[in-house]
Amino acid sequence: MTPPAVEETNTSSALRNSRSVR
Repeated sequence: MTPPAVEETNTSSALRNSRSVR
């Protein structure tokens, strides 16, 4: 029930976190 904007932000955050970890 989450809007696409929130999901996109979550994905971006996860991707950035993964990139930062590596």
